[in-house]
Amino acid sequence: MKNGDNRITDDAAKLRRRAEKIAREKSAGSTENPETLSSAETRRMLHELHVHQIELEMQNAELRRVQVELDAARARYFDLYDLAPVGYCTISERGLVLEANLTAATLLDVARNALVGRPIVRFVREEDRDIYYLLGKRIFDTGAPQTCELRMTKRDGTTFWAHMAAAPAQDDDGSPVCRVVMSDITEGKKSEEALRENEQSRRTLADSGQALIWTAGTDKLCNYFNRVWLEFTGRTLEQEIGNGWAEGVHPDDMQRCLEIYARAFDRRETFSIEYRLRRHDGEYRWILDDGCPRYDSKGEFVGYIGHCLDITERKQAEEELRQHRNNLEELVAHRTAELEVANRELEAFSYSVSHDLKAPLRAVDGFARILDEDYASRLDDEGRRLLNVIRNSARDMGQLITDLLSFSRMGRTELAMSSLNMEDLVRNVWDKLSVLREGRDITLDIGRLPVAHGDLATIREVLVNLLSNAVKFTRTREHAIVNVSGREENGETVYTVRDNGVGFDMVYEDRLFNVFQRLHSVEDFEGTGIGLALVKRIVLRHGGRVRAESKPGEGAAFSFSLPGRHEKK
Repeated sequence: MKNGDNRITDDAAKLRRRAEKIAREKSAGSTENPETLSSAETRRMLHELHVHQIELEMQNAELRRVQVELDAARARYFDLYDLAPVGYCTISERGLVLEANLTAATLLDVARNALVGRPIVRFVREEDRDIYYLLGKRIFDTGAPQTCELRMTKRDGTTFWAHMAAAPAQDDDGSPVCRVVMSDITEGKKSEEALRENEQSRRTLADSGQALIWTAGTDKLCNYFNRVWLEFTGRTLEQEIGNGWAEGVHPDDMQRCLEIYARAFDRRETFSIEYRLRRHDGEYRWILDDGCPRYDSKGEFVGYIGHCLDITERKQAEEELRQHRNNLEELVAHRTAELEVANRELEAFSYSVSHDLKAPLRAVDGFARILDEDYASRLDDEGRRLLNVIRNSARDMGQLITDLLSFSRMGRTELAMSSLNMEDLVRNVWDKLSVLREGRDITLDIGRLPVAHGDLATIREVLVNLLSNAVKFTRTREHAIVNVSGREENGETVYTVRDNGVGFDMVYEDRLFNVFQRLHSVEDFEGTGIGLALVKRIVLRHGGRVRAESKPGEGAAFSFSLPGRHEKK
């Protein structure tokens, strides 16, 4: 548009000069000018002048409109320039500030007019001025943009970190200048310093422990090993980084180790590997290496971190334990074979006891009975008494043999577990003891009895022994009472048989459940001393417990517990 305006202006000027020349010649009466115009030519020329005048007025109007827009744009530019979040300065080759925006003045806490015309270096801390001078030299020597970070001082003496980005330029008069962008990076510097301190603390912590610590980047290559690792391997960081650490892994463990590491890395999963790593003295030590993925504050995966512990002593202990276990299994197998032989011998002995020992006893009892029936009239009172002693002794010996056989077989009998209605079982056993209760005033009181889970035959034997003892040891009572109750506590079911008999001293409690242990004389109360031992063995096989409570003359209470249905047998 500027070229068109110049062309129109030039044409109008030529027409004006030509018209003025013709007018001067006419007024002088000259007849020699060959360019004398006719009336038509004069009208045409005036018309063209008029047209050019209109065009000039239009152009002037357009130029005024453009000027207004340029002024508005310049105002907006200066508003943006002044309100920019960073400081802008134009600096001469001598280092003087030629121009600065409002932000630059605010950063330095000075008025703009106090900044313009002064050297910018006066705001740079003395120890960082070499950095600034080097920036300016490179700008004007190389003509290439430059950046730097340095400390600057505000009017009140406060120091802040500034980032400077400078580019070469020319002033309106063509002299070299540079355009500088300044920004306050103090907070960033503080964050960087905090990160450095944190990293230093992390490395100090890593180096002060016993764990061998490593990190790897997203390329799976290790980029850090702590001091403990380097001291363990006796190698430098340069030797270990990347895949260098793998040179110390035992060849037999290498492939497995790398496969686990790569698979976990690809899946971003934690892993745990045991492998042998060569120590600085050449010995391979067992290492437990636990690794996990690392993420930055934005959740981006940045690699792995791992820590390793020397578990050689643990591995040796495990090997010793394995060998000990193998030896123990061999010993158990040997002892089991011996026990099987002993059991077979015991079975043979039990058979012998059952048949060979009872046979003479039956013969003694039979001949004694014949003597009593056929020759009683020939015997005096002492003879008949002695004959009864023989028969009773043979009968007691037979019962003792029977009880001993029951006791010995209890440990070998397979238990058939089922739900037991304890109330029905107690009543059934009580009915079986009717001969013992004959002629007695004795009451059975049955309380709430929870269902039990056990072997019917052996639990019946427990009740037979406890109830028969209750009947026996209440013999001296005019009115005897036997109470059977049950309760559930701590996952067990506890049953108690209580009587109002003669009782016993709790000092002898530990003797009650042993074989052949009696607290009363045979003359007072008959028995073989095996019943309670049999009760204890049966209850223990069920996983339960037995106990007794008593006072002399105040009766006794015998309790046994059975685990619940889901308890371990």
